[in-house]
Amino acid sequence: GRISKEWLASDYNILRANCCHFSDLLCQKLQVGAIPSWVRNLSGAVRVLEDRRADLAKAAFHAKEAAREVVGPIVAPAVDPIVARGKIARGGKPEDAFQMGDFTLGLVSTVAEQGAAAGRGIGEFMRSEAVKDAKGKIVKNLDCSQ
Repeated sequence: GRISKEWLASDYNILRANCCHFSDLLCQKLQVGAIPSWVRNLSGAVRVLEDRRADLAKAAFHAKEAAREVVGPIVAPAVDPIVARGKIARGGKPEDAFQMGDFTLGLVSTVAEQGAAAGRGIGEFMRSEAVKDAKGKIVKNLDCSQ
């Protein structure tokens, strides 16, 4: 009848249109009363949490985009070349998608190159086994290819 046309399998949603919701509606249509509230409340509580999570995720996204619009043009000229070096250091190409650790690897590579070019002690340090080991650990922990 009518309920089967309103409750399609394609409309199933574990939080908003599940078997408990259907059973509650069916019981009310049969005039035997609603299902116990404790059965309905679990998905309702989870739904409220999911709605808040979605709201927070949306707010975080908009805040990030707003910050990117304001800060991006100021920071990008300094950061983009460092990130590109980091991508190369992990075995990627500058145009590859950003991965966590690209900035750190790029910074280590940049400092090492600048120190070596200037003939300073820092260049020697940046080429040392300790720094190579640290770079290797960064790459390994970030699941990048070496």
